Amino acid sequence: MTEPVSPVQPAPTDPLAAGRAALARHAWGEAFDELTRADREGNLSGSDLESLAEAAFFAAHAELEIEIMERAFKAHLAEENELRASYVALSLARSYWFAGKPSIASAWGRRGERLLEGKPESYAHGYLALGKSELASTSGNIEEALALAEQAVEIAGRAAQADLQAFALTNLGKLKIATGATTDGMALMEEASISAVNGDLSPFATGATCCTMIAT
Repeated sequence: MTEPVSPVQPAPTDPLAAGRAALARHAWGEAFDELTRADREGNLSGSDLESLAEAAFFAAHAELEIEIMERAFKAHLAEENELRASYVALSLARSYWFAGKPSIASAWGRRGERLLEGKPESYAHGYLALGKSELASTSGNIEEALALAEQAVEIAGRAAQADLQAFALTNLGKLKIATGATTDGMALMEEASISAVNGDLSPFATGATCCTMIAT
């Protein structure tokens, strides 16, 4: 008589590895669940917390995104990665601005700018210029907004940062259209849109670029 064979138990999966893999194939719900499980089991790095925030946004948990990004900021500081911490702070400034909380947005913007003081030019400086351009635009200072947008485009080119370049090009394009330079403005926005449809951008930058082009 044969002995009963116990069913083979599947090997436990590493939630962090599984979450990263799901994120890479844009399986947002799975990525959110696995990275959340990894977060419960141990401290995630600043980079992994950014991934969790991205997954939260696309998995219809957008209300958690800011909270997770604030944790990512603290994690980057703990890892002594001030450049990335600055980028996250500037991203939070933008999120709070769009959430209608300008005072908190301003505080995060200043925090991000301070972290860049004395540091060589980087993609984060481009995001700083972009944020200042958007702020100048809302204040009605179009000339300053244009100059800062052009600065962001130049920094993006030197840093070879595709997302930043798309954001900067669309911002500069909108500003030029607003001042009557419609042909030049549309050309800039078309350049950014090509990067989006060719898959050169992150998922969020792709969506934002296409939406801005359509809205404009």
